[in-house]
Formats: sequence, structure tokens, C-alpha cells
Amino acid sequence: MTSLWLVMSIIALGWLPGLLAQTSLNFVKYDVIICVDSSVTIGLDNFRALLKSVLTEYIERWPIGEDAVKVGVIAFSTTLEVISMTGNLTLLEQKVPLMYYEGRSTNTHLALDQANTMFMSNGRTGVPKALILLTDGRARLPDKAFEYAQVLRNNSVSVWAIGVGTKYSLWELQQITANITRVNSTSTFSQLTPIDLGIPLVQVESSTTSTVISPATTSTAVSSSTDIAASLTSTSSVSTTIQPNTSPSFSIFR
Repeated sequence: MTSLWLVMSIIALGWLPGLLAQTSLNFVKYDVIICVDSSVTIGLDNFRALLKSVLTEYIERWPIGEDAVKVGVIAFSTTLEVISMTGNLTLLEQKVPLMYYEGRSTNTHLALDQANTMFMSNGRTGVPKALILLTDGRARLPDKAFEYAQVLRNNSVSVWAIGVGTKYSLWELQQITANITRVNSTSTFSQLTPIDLGIPLVQVESSTTSTVISPATTSTAVSSSTDIAASLTSTSSVSTTIQPNTSPSFSIFR
């Protein structure tokens, strides 16, 4: 009898970490939109490095799911390319690295305005919301950028900004966030500054080892980030290209 109890206890302990981790994931809800500068000053190679960093430093570190963290991505220059907010990690891993590099003007205001539209139309009621702006330069129309950032903040969206390189305007980013503690900087496009949104992190140790959920003071082992994504309900999403100053025209990128 004692041996049977010992065996059952060992089996239960083996299941417990994954069960606790999944329970933890189900209680983490956040809507996040990441705006990535695709203007001429960045260059194609740096833009690709920036997208990879967005994926590995942020998206793959969060518990993505329809009942957990949902993410949308906007690449902005003269026009926008948009990946709608989704809880489908696989879809994000497929689409983010392939976003279009336009290499023209820095129309930050278009990205902020589009983000507000996405939060209003697809954001979940009662779920905290955040926008992360990544840029290496100055907005073409800064006053418009400040105006649309104010709209986001008025709608209870926490606005964060990361200046990449040396040509961005710190003052401009402070005006956009309205909070100096939400402005960060990095000298490299391949490694982004961590932003603490209060989301438990999924720390990927390697492609073959387990991952760890890291809330404030506790960590729980789970099988893998892929398993996490698969265990959560997914929805499809499409990326769109939006032209400024006209009615939005949508082009589906497969």
C-alpha cells in the first residue's frame, strides 16, 4: 500500500508543475501592440534584426493565447503593414519576420492612430493594454504623433517607447509616453531593452529543453513554448497594408 501511494505521489508531482503553469497562463490577460519603424534610416538588415528581436525578446517570452496575451504588430513608414491582434503564436512566428520593409518616411502618427483603432475594435473589455513603439529616428509629424499618443493614453493604454541607435529624439519619445520611466534605449537592433509590463515570462532555455514561467517571485516548469501555444485556443489573422490620407486599402499577405 505504501509503495502504491509513493508511486502515485511521484506521478502527481510530475503533472503538478505543468498544471500550475497552465493555470497561471490562463489568468494572464493582456492586449499588446508593437509598432516597428520601417523607415529609410533603419535599413533592411537592421529592420530584419529588429523584427527578430521583437519575436524572441518579447512575443516568444509571453504566454500567448486567446485567453492570455494577444499581440498585434504594425510596421510603419509612409504606409502601414498590420498584423491584427492574435493569440496564435505560430501565426506570429510566421508573419512577423516577413513584414515588409518600406524604407521611406517615419510616419509615427499613422501607427499610433492605427493602434488606437485596433484596441477599440479588437481589444478585450477589462483587459490591460499596452503599446510599444520601436524607432530609430524622429517622427515626420511629431505634433500628430503626440496627439494620437494622447488618445491612446486617454483610452487607458500604457504607452512605452524604445529608441534604437543614436538618431532618435529622447524628448519626442517622452512626449509620446508622457512618462520618462516608460522610455528606454538600446544601441543595437538585435537586442532590445526588456520592458516590464507585469506579464509572467516564458523563458526559453533552448529549442530542446523546458521553459520556465517567471511571475514576480515564483517559477514553474512547463514543456515548451510551442506546447503552450498549442494548448491555447488560436485564431487566424491577416496582415494588411494601409495607405495614408485615403480610405484604407487592404492587401492580404499570405
